[in-house]
Amino acid sequence: MSSRRTLVTGCYGQLGRAVRALAEARGVAGDFDFCDIDTFDMGDAAAYDGVDWDAYGTVINCGAFTAVDAAETPEGRVSCWRANATGPSLLARTCAAHDATLVHVSSDYVFDGTRELHDEEEPLSPISVYGQSKAAGDLAVMGCPRHYILRSSWVIGDGRNFVRTMWGLSDRVASGELARVTVVDDQEGRLTFTDQMAAAIFHLLDADAPYGLYDMTGSGRSRWRASS
Repeated sequence: MSSRRTLVTGCYGQLGRAVRALAEARGVAGDFDFCDIDTFDMGDAAAYDGVDWDAYGTVINCGAFTAVDAAETPEGRVSCWRANATGPSLLARTCAAHDATLVHVSSDYVFDGTRELHDEEEPLSPISVYGQSKAAGDLAVMGCPRHYILRSSWVIGDGRNFVRTMWGLSDRVASGELARVTVVDDQEGRLTFTDQMAAAIFHLLDADAPYGLYDMTGSGRSRWRASS
């Protein structure tokens, strides 16, 4: 990694927690700074004036608006675009100006889901507001000369996610609070475990891998919710 410090945005989220845990496990957390929207709103251009960007050689953006259904509402649409498009655009411009590397985590929602397997060459084809905002963020980050974009799907880690939700619902059924749980069972995708994504980020940085776009998910398939 860079000899300068590393800034991690979205540190309270599932991936942000995994990145912090890995930095601590490797004994390098002292070279990291962690922030979330309560201390740094990356979608607010004015917030950038309060950061010493020359101190950072790497920015790992783990922040995002991930409430896919809420993004379709009038209020959610604004918040979604602010976090997923405006924020990455401002980060990309700032990192470019300060010769810093920007690591940005994206999503398979930037595709329409018509292909069985996605690869790095597939053209963008988002359907939902969430997918459109993530695609816009990807394009903005590509404008930063030193960038890594890692695309994920069905993110699972320490925090709110589909698996944890289903686990909680099953407990409520077992206790008699709910009669049954109804969930779609005709959709497939690949899980992305946050500890593996964090390890992939560190690997790219440590190895000085070529800048660009990388798909990073687990292997195999899982059923339940839609991935696109």
